[in-house]
Amino acid sequence: MSEIDLTPLKLAIESYIPLGRSGLLPALHAAQKIYGWLPQEVASEVAKSLRVPLADVHGVIEFYSLYYNEQVGEKIIRVCTDQACTLKGGDRLLDHLCKYYDVEPGQTTEDLSLTIERSPCLGLCELAPAALVDDDAETSISPDFHSYDLGIPQSLVYGSIRELTSNCGESTTTLAKYGEYSAYQKALKVKPEDVIAEIKASGLVGRGGAAFPTGIKWEGAAKAQADQKYVVCNADESEPGTFKDRILLLDDPHRTIEGMCIAAYAIGASKGYIYIRGEYPYIVPVLENALIEAREAGYLGEKFDIEIRVGAGAYICGEETALFESIEGKRGFPRVKPPFPTTNGLFDKPTVINNVETLCNVPLIISKGSAEYRKIGTEKSPGSKLFCVSGDVVKPGLYEIPFGVTLRALLKMAGGPSTSLRTDKKSLKAVLFGGAAGAFATSAHLDVKLTFEDLRAAGLPLGSGVVMVFDETRNILDVLKRLGKFFAHESCGKCYPCQMGTQRQMEILDRVAAGNVVEGDFVCLQDVGWTMTDASLCGLGQTAASAVLSAMKLWPELFKDEGWGMKDEEKSEKVSKVSMVSKVKPKTVKKVVKATTKKSKKTTTKKK
Repeated sequence: MSEIDLTPLKLAIESYIPLGRSGLLPALHAAQKIYGWLPQEVASEVAKSLRVPLADVHGVIEFYSLYYNEQVGEKIIRVCTDQACTLKGGDRLLDHLCKYYDVEPGQTTEDLSLTIERSPCLGLCELAPAALVDDDAETSISPDFHSYDLGIPQSLVYGSIRELTSNCGESTTTLAKYGEYSAYQKALKVKPEDVIAEIKASGLVGRGGAAFPTGIKWEGAAKAQADQKYVVCNADESEPGTFKDRILLLDDPHRTIEGMCIAAYAIGASKGYIYIRGEYPYIVPVLENALIEAREAGYLGEKFDIEIRVGAGAYICGEETALFESIEGKRGFPRVKPPFPTTNGLFDKPTVINNVETLCNVPLIISKGSAEYRKIGTEKSPGSKLFCVSGDVVKPGLYEIPFGVTLRALLKMAGGPSTSLRTDKKSLKAVLFGGAAGAFATSAHLDVKLTFEDLRAAGLPLGSGVVMVFDETRNILDVLKRLGKFFAHESCGKCYPCQMGTQRQMEILDRVAAGNVVEGDFVCLQDVGWTMTDASLCGLGQTAASAVLSAMKLWPELFKDEGWGMKDEEKSEKVSKVSMVSKVKPKTVKKVVKATTKKSKKTTTKKK
């Protein structure tokens, strides 16, 4: 007979039973809140109550890193060891905690009081080093690790304009301070198609990285015929170096909610979801209170209402279709496209999904008018943009600037490259644009304008707005090694090119960073990188090698051991051949792509 009392569990998940499978993630969160982990008896009770096969429940538990099927400590400390925190001492912080409590990373103390884990990016990059202690952010950590702040993280907001961030940088903006949803009320006075036309005229494109025209997305969902439509806010910002959505939701939640209300009216949706990454638990109470205020004021209710869903630690769920799967109570596997979300999205219904920054632009456009909105920025990149500046700068934080400002000007605002422990200026070595899925810039790119078109011409992705700065003292190979580990850990494994490619990439980068370069590493990394880029099912695999390929182009010497035990003339010939290969996509890739694409299609067809 089980020793676990299931009575509190039954009460906690009662409200999720009518949701069926889509209530699985919140039910598991509630269960883990009670017991600290998810033992077999608890998983069985959840499966029985929600009428979900037990095997599927276990599959979900094992997929998400924040669910535990083995007992852990009463308190969990997750220390970020991704790149931004590493630059500021994240590894030293982890070592300090592990030595103090006499455990290894990933272990639990003998009395089950504490578990310490190594964590991917926690979205606290400007406050690095950082950790998550249960549901609280640990920031402002002193160099000796003896003092720190615990709770809701501080918002550091800068820039040359304050349009999207006008209410950010202080405390949470209540509805009384935010004011009436004037943009929403203005939208209700015109036809839905007129609202969409205004969004299209503004030139607004997605700010999450894909840069798809927002108005066209809305138009597709509006024209789709269905008895139910959805608006989804993608707040699962897990890209290393990104923290803008965290600040927008914490400091100005009503702007996002108003943007969702306008989108719902435009496409005819009656239900919305805000999907928050699991590493942002401290945002949930803030959003819940804002939703209550909006309902009491009559902005939400019978015509349109919003539900919060919390993820459980999966970078892949930032991909829109994987996010849908997660809301539906499944593992976060991306779907094959087409069909696209505008016709077959959440629960197979027409869906508009935008990220937080995109939705925050919507009330601004409607209230100002598209013509006035376009006066900011450039013709092809209108409006302002939020940049997440971290790393070796004097003033890391969230910067709002108009499109068209140069990288040099942005870095000047942030104080330029400077090491964390010294005040003397260092020269710039590199800037990582777009996060782990981005590309490197150097001092040669300082006068590139920060617009979609100019960055594209320079071979740099704007992505989610990550600007991670590295000074001259930094080891780029160590940076790449960590990026390799990140993608190998976060690949969902659904398609073979990404599943195998991220592992091979990590193995090579680990070896190269350790100084064990072998003949063929340069070509193999390119083979693996281009295969993932061309044959992966979703954006994770398609961009998993972007930063690596970028670094290989800028610093090819890092990946070559020019000795190889050969004579000088042989060495010269070999290096010349490898350099030539680096300029073009290897021919062998075509064969690998063809084979892996067939295998990928076969696998996904079988799943469907």
